Amino acid sequence: MKVRVAGDPNINRNVSDTGNGDGEIQQGEEGSLDSNGRKELDRNFGQGKGIKLYFTNEIEDTPSIRGSADARDTNSSIPKAIIYLKKSF
Repeated sequence: MKVRVAGDPNINRNVSDTGNGDGEIQQGEEGSLDSNGRKELDRNFGQGKGIKLYFTNEIEDTPSIRGSADARDTNSSIPKAIIYLKKSF
């Protein structure tokens, strides 16, 4: 098992939310984040390996949502392995 943490040059940190740049994940922004995260994992660990965590201020404009994850990409049998977590509760 490899674990890469902050400071590793292979990990993209402080990425844009791919939408309006407010640090929150609204509906419609997840697709690009999922795709970019999966590409990063494939490049660094091999296809279908790794987990990408995104920490955000809010998820889908709903304060009660503290985390979100989709099990599989709709176009693939490969697990998405993309998880969104709210920074504070």
